[in-house]
Amino acid sequence: MSQGRNRVSVVFVFAVIFFLIHKIIPIIGYNTPAVVNIAVLCFLYSYILLNGGFKIIINSGVLLMFGVFFLSVLYCKYSNLTLYIYSILQIVIYPLITIFIVKKGSFRQIQYITLSVWLAYMITAVTTIIGCHYFPEAPREIAAALSSEDAARYHLYMNMNIGSLTYIYTLVLMLPILVYIIRFKAINRFISICCLFLFVTAIYSSQYATALLFMFVGISPFVLHKRFKANTILSIIILCVILFFFFKDFIANIFVYFSSTVQSEILADRFQSFADFLLGGQNGSDGDVAARQYFYKSSFDAFLKSPIWGSFNVTGGGHSYVLDVMANYGLIGLGALVVMYRKIYTLFYSTWRRSDIYGYIYMTFIMSICLAILNPKELFIVHTIIVPLSVQYLYIKMNHNESLVGRK
Repeated sequence: MSQGRNRVSVVFVFAVIFFLIHKIIPIIGYNTPAVVNIAVLCFLYSYILLNGGFKIIINSGVLLMFGVFFLSVLYCKYSNLTLYIYSILQIVIYPLITIFIVKKGSFRQIQYITLSVWLAYMITAVTTIIGCHYFPEAPREIAAALSSEDAARYHLYMNMNIGSLTYIYTLVLMLPILVYIIRFKAINRFISICCLFLFVTAIYSSQYATALLFMFVGISPFVLHKRFKANTILSIIILCVILFFFFKDFIANIFVYFSSTVQSEILADRFQSFADFLLGGQNGSDGDVAARQYFYKSSFDAFLKSPIWGSFNVTGGGHSYVLDVMANYGLIGLGALVVMYRKIYTLFYSTWRRSDIYGYIYMTFIMSICLAILNPKELFIVHTIIVPLSVQYLYIKMNHNESLVGRK
């Protein structure tokens, strides 16, 4: 993607910032009338399509990313099809915004959008930390369809601006980029270290054990070579697999130690559950690992019932995005997933293979696939907004010696 001249309206840039912020900051998204969201979304599509958007769609092949979403419409998996199509359109706009603004926008416009996104995540990190202090299980309750079960409590959480599962795992995937920013002094060190502190604290406060474990993976580049390559990540994966199979008892004892030292009862239970799983013991029917195994098996069993094209009336366990796609759409769905991730990589990652940041964003890419296997979200905004815009901004800034606010 090449940086073009400033041919993008300021109104469009502000609309993009509003649209993204209302997705990131819960209190804004919750309190913004639906008609405003629809109007902004229509404006974004209209502006892009009337200014070369059709050419961008055809040349980039961006629609190949959305095969899974098209299958869900074809299979009529949702009772309210109109609402679901609207939700898809809110996701499809992400890569269109990125490709359009990078091709036609200026550095300043990329800068304003990128920094607004990061600032929005920092603001929500602060409020999530505060909210979790008073309501430790808030992120979990928000993710568990609380809006329909307890509207009053959901209203409270939204107005306290507490992030849910999607927000927390997005922070996890942003960590490698943040480590790059700190190590290469791409942005003021004090600001970037404060951002790292907020993200890590928010992740810990959410009490998601899987997020906490992946958090350590996300900050691991601090101990790697400054300009590590993709092969380093693959070597680490192989090493982890070997350690898992040959030092299972040792790893289990580490989790037992964690379970006895963390102050959170939720994290302690999950660490103990994982230790029991590694040791081949039982943690009761309510253990987190046992529950995950049950849901994963439900998805895989559904896949085996109709492995080619899935089923119109079978659903997965709801705890693995990849396995649920396989359960719902069979090998056709798995193929759509492969095409989706391949297209994401080609459009937004492979461009930077020769740059210093490539190892860091490649780690984000691999982590996202692992999380899609373990969790029910694909975290599309990371691949199509956060990574490409952040890398584009950092590349231009560092090569042209631009300051944080775009001044020399």
